[in-house]
Amino acid sequence: MRKLFLIICCLFFSYGQGQKIYKHYMYLYNSSSKPEFATQGSYLLYSGNDSGLRSFFAKYKILSFDRGFPSTNWESFSRVLILETESATLANDLISNFPTIYRKTEDLTDIKLELLAAYPNDYGNTNPNGNTGANIRRNDLDYINLPKAWDLTTGIDITSGVRTKIGLSDAKINDNNIDFINKVTHIGVGTSYLQGLAYNPTNPNTAHGTAVGGIAAARGNNGYGSVGVCYDCDIVHAAYGNYDNLLRLAENGARVINMSWVSHSSTTPYVRGSNQYYEVQQMTIDSITKHYKTVLVAGSGNWSSYQTATDHLCSNYFGTTWGINYCFPASYDGVISVSEVNYENPLTLPLVPALGATPSPFGFMIYSGIQGSITDINGTDAYNPVGFFYNGWEQHCSWGQMIESPSGLVTTATTNPEVDILAPTANTFRFDIYILNKIKQFFILEAELQVVPQGLQEQ
Repeated sequence: MRKLFLIICCLFFSYGQGQKIYKHYMYLYNSSSKPEFATQGSYLLYSGNDSGLRSFFAKYKILSFDRGFPSTNWESFSRVLILETESATLANDLISNFPTIYRKTEDLTDIKLELLAAYPNDYGNTNPNGNTGANIRRNDLDYINLPKAWDLTTGIDITSGVRTKIGLSDAKINDNNIDFINKVTHIGVGTSYLQGLAYNPTNPNTAHGTAVGGIAAARGNNGYGSVGVCYDCDIVHAAYGNYDNLLRLAENGARVINMSWVSHSSTTPYVRGSNQYYEVQQMTIDSITKHYKTVLVAGSGNWSSYQTATDHLCSNYFGTTWGINYCFPASYDGVISVSEVNYENPLTLPLVPALGATPSPFGFMIYSGIQGSITDINGTDAYNPVGFFYNGWEQHCSWGQMIESPSGLVTTATTNPEVDILAPTANTFRFDIYILNKIKQFFILEAELQVVPQGLQEQ
């Protein structure tokens, strides 16, 4: 849609100085009622078979009259047209003369292009309209072409004002921060590790929820921080790993439920994923997807799917399970399982070896961070390169090391037949860290303000 309005601006200057162009949204009752036109000189001429419409449109100078959202075939968007005309009355005349075809009109004539552009003002420093938020590059959002989705929706119904609800089953969220205030509702039963636990930005039991909540729905267009994927969505929050809470999230109107549960063997208390299938948990998933029509999304896991007894991650980090691993809830039927993809470095040829990398014992060089790579794949194929690297030589498990591998190619990217989609990973914007730094800056400033010069102190 943004490109469409750029075209509209060009048309404005092309069709005469001094002649005002009127622009309107026109809402049809049915998309099949869209009138057909052919170009004749600088204007459009009705080309349909209805003689009444032909006679009507002949009275007006029409510059453009076409679908406002051509990128989607959804019926609701197909019923919305954008009209450009030199007539100040055409839009209302259509409503008056054809009330069974046109439902309503909305005036766009004096609205600036910037107000209709897809980019919020805190998108980051690649925002073509200027950035007033954090000075960061959101190339993770660029990579998935997110602004194109915002042309369709930012999470709020433009007619009713109702906001879509995202369910987060996660650690606590800092709902006092301006990116979350008045948009987070807490429900359900807290598991023991969360009961009475205050928000702490340095504690993963609480910071992780803020990080995930920011990715999902941090408020947009407020000149602060950065923006969530669905920045006009509200958040319904419940604690980690409680399947009964998933039902509560759905009951409370969550249209999508995210489960970014840590899914590797560990003794840390906030781990709630597992590699074990349970029938009642699949029953829970089935009930949510079928009864509530809610979409469920989960992280596929933080361990390699291809460990062997001689080529594996160290057991003190990610366990000693060999072969393809399936993590739950991501691997349940009805759940979208999400793994990771590198997004930062576009593939350019010839490939350049990673800094400090040496040839592996198998005789091929190792490359790192190649855009589109996910795991330890064939390093001899320039179009299918190894995405992550260690030093390419044998490593043994010891303090501070993560792998024991003769090839140095074991990764923590989970790829198994249940994985459905890959999301950008590594070096994405961390909302919890940003908030923590802002808190530190506040206390530093407060401390500085409390320092009173010696000569001004009260006697």
